[in-house]
Amino acid sequence: MSDSDTMSRRPRRLVGALTLPILLAGCGLFGGGSSDLELVAGGGDDPQGTTGEDVRLGGVAVDLAVADGMVYLLASTGGDRRLVTVAPDGSVTHQPLDFPAAQYVAAGPAGEVYAASKNEIRRLDTDPDEALIVSVDSGAAENSDALVTDGSIQGLAVDADGHPIWTESFLGAGPDGAEPPLVRINRLVGGEVEHVAGASETAVDGHELVGLRTTPPEGVTAVDLPLRAIGRGGALAAGEAGIFIGSSDGILRIGDDGSVASVVGPADREAPDAPFDDERDAREFGGGWEAGGDLDTSGEVLVGVQSTFSSQIVDVGAFDWSGDFTDGAEDVAAKIVRGPRADGSFDLDADRSPYGDVAVVIHDGRAATAMAHVTRVAIDDGRLYAVGQTRGYGDSDADDAEMLIVAMELPDDWR
Repeated sequence: MSDSDTMSRRPRRLVGALTLPILLAGCGLFGGGSSDLELVAGGGDDPQGTTGEDVRLGGVAVDLAVADGMVYLLASTGGDRRLVTVAPDGSVTHQPLDFPAAQYVAAGPAGEVYAASKNEIRRLDTDPDEALIVSVDSGAAENSDALVTDGSIQGLAVDADGHPIWTESFLGAGPDGAEPPLVRINRLVGGEVEHVAGASETAVDGHELVGLRTTPPEGVTAVDLPLRAIGRGGALAAGEAGIFIGSSDGILRIGDDGSVASVVGPADREAPDAPFDDERDAREFGGGWEAGGDLDTSGEVLVGVQSTFSSQIVDVGAFDWSGDFTDGAEDVAAKIVRGPRADGSFDLDADRSPYGDVAVVIHDGRAATAMAHVTRVAIDDGRLYAVGQTRGYGDSDADDAEMLIVAMELPDDWR
């Protein structure tokens, strides 16, 4: 299949996906019943497999995006980047990328697919000669029509109208001649950069500046609000409900009218015993959402990854990924849920394991933990997508890692 086929449009449903019943005991909105978890891809024998059931997803997940049922996994093996695309009919295509520094992938409603590093944003579904659209390096953009920006790119998303949006870190102007590191959010519209959020100057610094990201002044507009350490490391999402940026303290929403509001605030909570067991007011949910926080939104639903409980121990059955998998997928799932020992081996009979990172769903002012043992997440049309991997990104043997992509149909109250 050609690279152009990778970006083609197909029917919406995952017709070829494997339906995997999974028991979610005591799980709040699920009422102790069962929900369907689908295997989107992974667990097969062929690294170049053309179906979700046959493909082996080796390496680690760098980022994940889903749009209109198309699943895009930015994966890394030995430092090489590739884009794995899973269509709604379950077919899989592979696109090697000459972009080893890529850290983010984002997709739009009309098939637009973008990847970004700290220095540039490229479009992947067009002619490679026209791929570079934004660059921090003016030299790299000399032979293209790329826009040149002066900040370090720290996050990437695509809004509901297909416009790429990115987070940019830069040195701003602070009190007494200081140059605090600040953040702004930009959007590309009609070939022009539109400033969405983040002021270039601040009259305050230190804790007072950091505090603005949890309690923005009443009536402040997004472009006039100084932002620090927020919306970075993938903690950026955009969609019909606005733009969302995460920090170690919470999540802010930027409205289409330039308004700023706190969606999730700082708080302490106990580790959940099962999916949706910790449901509560989102403003009092707590947790960090930066440095790999990986936010995504679709419709009125927001999902993010948290490491709040990554080292705490939970019964394997509470957040188990097992089900009616193929043998290969079942083996990978068992390794994902249990994680490797210190020596790199796996105890596949262990009945307790660390939570790892968890996927938190936010909707209608409520928040809850939906899954554990996740690495990257995305949301599309009421479906939560997640990637799990058998080894961490920084592990010395990460190249031996293997991944699964799964999807969960959210309950009606969370869609």
